[in-house]
Amino acid sequence: MEFEKKDLAGSRQEIKVTIAIEEQEEQREKALVLFQKEISLEGFRQGHVPINMVEDSVSKEQMFAKVMELSIQNAYQKIVKEENLQVLGEPEIQIKKAKEGEPLAFTIQVSLFPLVELPDYKKIASLVEKQKIDIQEEELDRTLKWLRESKKKEDGTLPELNDEFAKAIGSPSGLTGLKENVEKGLRMEKELQERNRFRQEIVAKVAKEAKLDVPDVLVKREQQALLNQTKQGVKEMLKIDFAEYLKNVKKTEQELIDSFLSQAEQRIREFLVLDAIAKKEEVSASKEEVEREMQKVLAQHPESKLAKDSLDQKELKLYSEGVLRNEKTLQFLEECAK
Repeated sequence: MEFEKKDLAGSRQEIKVTIAIEEQEEQREKALVLFQKEISLEGFRQGHVPINMVEDSVSKEQMFAKVMELSIQNAYQKIVKEENLQVLGEPEIQIKKAKEGEPLAFTIQVSLFPLVELPDYKKIASLVEKQKIDIQEEELDRTLKWLRESKKKEDGTLPELNDEFAKAIGSPSGLTGLKENVEKGLRMEKELQERNRFRQEIVAKVAKEAKLDVPDVLVKREQQALLNQTKQGVKEMLKIDFAEYLKNVKKTEQELIDSFLSQAEQRIREFLVLDAIAKKEEVSASKEEVEREMQKVLAQHPESKLAKDSLDQKELKLYSEGVLRNEKTLQFLEECAK
C-alpha cells in the first residue's frame, strides 16, 4: 500500500491511497468467509456451506466488490493506526480507479481533532477580575414581597411582614432570621452567576488568543445540538409546535441552523481550548470521583435504563469523566486568576 497525505481547510485531511493487486488478493479469503455466513444452499444450513461451493456460487462482480470494500477498510485502519490520526466522524471515500487485475486507487477525506496552539492562559486568567457582589435593599424587599404574595390570604390581602409570618414559613428566629436567610440565598445565587460569568470570560479570552482550525464536522454537530435545544425549549416553554415557531420568527429550519453558525464555532473553539489545557496540565479524575458522578447522574434520572445497559454504562462513564475534567480545568483557571 502506498499513500500520501494533504492538509485541507477546516482541520480536514485528504489521503491518496493505492493498493497493489497482491494486497487486494489477501482480502479474498476474508471475503469468502463473509459470503459463507450469508449464503444458504440446499442441503446445508446457512453459514455452513463449504468454502469451495461458496466460491462457485459468488459472481466475479460480487467477489471483486467485496474484496475492494475489505481492501479499503483494511487500508484505512492501517493508516489511522500508523499515522496516529485522531479522526472525527466517518471518512469520505472516493474511488479513483477500480478494475479487476489492476491496482486500486482511491482518496480518503477525514476530519481530524485539531492541534491547538495555546497562548499564555495562566497570564490571561490572572488579568481577569471578579466583580464585587452586592445585595441591594430593593432586591431583598422584592424577594420578601414575593414570599408574602405566595401566602396571600383568601380575601386577597397580603400577610404582615413580621415575626409571626417569618415563623409560619420556617424561620424559627423570626423576621430577622428570615431576612438573613433571604439575603444569604440571594448572595449565593449571585455568587454562582458571577462565578459562571468569570469562568466564561477567562475561557473566551484564552480561546480568542489560541490558534487552531475549528473542524467543520464538530461545528455542524453543535449547530444540530443548538437546533434540538431550541425545539425542546419551544415545546416546553412556549407550548407551541416548532412549525408555528418558525413561522413566527420568519425562518426555515435551515435558516435557523445557519443562524447558529457563529455561536457553534465559538462553543467548539472554547471546548477544544479547554481540552488542550486539560491535556497540558494533565487534568484527570479519580475512579472514585467518576463513580460518584455516575451515581449522581443516575439519581437525577431514575427512570433511565443506563444502569442495566453495559453500552450506555460506558457512555455514562465517558460523559462523567468529561464533566469532571471540564470542571477541574475551569477550577484550575480560576486558581490562576487569584
